[in-house]
Amino acid sequence: MIGYYVHHHGLGHRTRAVRIARRLGTAVVGFGSLPRPDRWPGQWCELPADTTDDPLDATAGGVLH
Repeated sequence: MIGYYVHHHGLGHRTRAVRIARRLGTAVVGFGSLPRPDRWPGQWCELPADTTDDPLDATAGGVLH
């Protein structure tokens, strides 16, 4: 079994995750604060939102794109 976390920013990472999960099949369990993506082949665990209205540093010091 493989757990795959899909974050809520943008659609590119979610699209890539769906493609990988579809290739691997139902052995992949998805985790994320968004609803289960269309075409997700296995289980999906919807997590509580991990956002805030007052982030300390949303860019992680320029490390994240």
